[in-house]
Amino acid sequence: MSDGARTEFRLRNVGVVFQDNNLIPEFTFRENVELPLRVMGWGASKARNAAIEAMGALGIEDLANRYPHQASAGQRQRCGFARAVAGERSVILADEPTGALDTATAAQLFAVVAELCVSRGMLAVVATHDPAVGQFAHRTVMITDGRLSEMAS
Repeated sequence: MSDGARTEFRLRNVGVVFQDNNLIPEFTFRENVELPLRVMGWGASKARNAAIEAMGALGIEDLANRYPHQASAGQRQRCGFARAVAGERSVILADEPTGALDTATAAQLFAVVAELCVSRGMLAVVATHDPAVGQFAHRTVMITDGRLSEMAS
């Protein structure tokens, strides 16, 4: 694939959850979730509805008009997840997504992500040091000293 084709594929198919959430501070939560959908060419109304639906699935729809600086680290991380799952993406890549979350919120978040994976046929790849995330996985692998090993699920 060309660079442009790879970029287009990632935009349409891969949602990324960053360790530090990477939200745009000048945008509301809803606008942050809508942005990739608008870049894909979705109309304003369709993108807004998809953003609100994704935020609702993650329990933050009431924060739609807040800016990142007005929310807790955990709320910002859930917004990052909402941005990754909004629309019709088939893959989520998450880098240390539980660092800003308490144990209960992390469990709730991953229960939702696991359900989305089943209901939408999505794949979630999570890089984490948090062993509790493994309870939501169908497959767990570990990298130790550069070696890959499969863990019992």
